Amino acid sequence: MGKPRPPLMGSASSVAQAVLLKRFAKDNGMEIKTLPEQFDIYADTNYGGGEHDVWYDGSSNRWIKTTSTAGAVWGNTPRITETGEWRLDGSQSPEQYLQRLNDFNELFGDDVRLHGFVTKDKEIKPLISQPHVEGDTVTQIEITESMAKRAFKNMGHGSYYRASEDNFRGSEYQPLRAVVIL
Repeated sequence: MGKPRPPLMGSASSVAQAVLLKRFAKDNGMEIKTLPEQFDIYADTNYGGGEHDVWYDGSSNRWIKTTSTAGAVWGNTPRITETGEWRLDGSQSPEQYLQRLNDFNELFGDDVRLHGFVTKDKEIKPLISQPHVEGDTVTQIEITESMAKRAFKNMGHGSYYRASEDNFRGSEYQPLRAVVIL
């Protein structure tokens, strides 16, 4: 049957969403107090950078990743400004982050899994994994061409947009379900 899904959080602030997720993680056995020793953030085996810590787990042939949430911000959110300019800002909520993981699986048939949430003091980090895929290194041009075949428009900064019926949320234009940030 799988793990329980985090609750829909609607219009709750990002801080309130993080509090709800921490409670959800604890109540549903998805709270992770400490990572196993092989996932040491200071080890040479941590391939992450910036807000991510990333390790390869050979036993599962998967990449394990935590994302530092900087308190209540869980990544970049695409926005189209009043002047029609495309912009990424650091205001993605926990719910938007989790929705983007789900969207990525649906759009590309991927197998990104949410395993739980690493909690320490007031911080909460999602712990996800995705399969290791062997292949050749691709160029940005090849990525853009592949995305164009799926009707995505290159918006720059590693972001691609495709129109969908779910673009309007509230009074703000947010292309959330159809944006991929690579």
